Amino acid sequence: MEKSRPFVYSTKINNTEYLPIYIISEYLYCQRSAWLHLFKEEPRDIPTLEYQKSIDEHRATDKKTTRFRKANIKETTSTELFHNELFLIGKADIIRWENDLPVPVETKPGKARDFPNLKMQAILQALCLEKMTGKPVKKCELFFRDDKQKIIFEINDNLKNYAINLVKEFREKLKIGISAFKKASDNRCKLCIFKFNCHPEEYFYE
Repeated sequence: MEKSRPFVYSTKINNTEYLPIYIISEYLYCQRSAWLHLFKEEPRDIPTLEYQKSIDEHRATDKKTTRFRKANIKETTSTELFHNELFLIGKADIIRWENDLPVPVETKPGKARDFPNLKMQAILQALCLEKMTGKPVKKCELFFRDDKQKIIFEINDNLKNYAINLVKEFREKLKIGISAFKKASDNRCKLCIFKFNCHPEEYFYE
């Protein structure tokens, strides 16, 4: 198994510093939000109840555990992930081992929704797992807590290449700065903790 390198983080990211997986996922959802999260920008808004709920629920998988579902299925929680070529780090909510092959399971609050950014988080976890273990990842799973629904999807080379190119694109934009990260201006903004940062004139009087 490949060994991780020390985590490096600063406000001047370069191509050899590790990026959190969730930042790339957020970038696919909203580019500006990803930049603000990465550089720890202080939100000018009070976190919504939905946002706080997602934080609280996620803590359920923060504790490292190992459990056996069946003779050939093992699950581990809160597993540290890394990729020493893409320079990514993260933590898998659950890794299910089926017949000695890893399946990343990303748990999410709310009801089931087929959003590309949610899948991207699992795909990047899959890339890390393949690099760390030397074993192929053939599928990923999203589990939604409110309605207990699952979205299971297969991993292929097209998805892997898309994820790799997205990481490269993100790093190229970091060389330019915040202006390269577009602001959303639609329904996504209403529940965002950075809505005042991006659109103070629109949300000031709410």
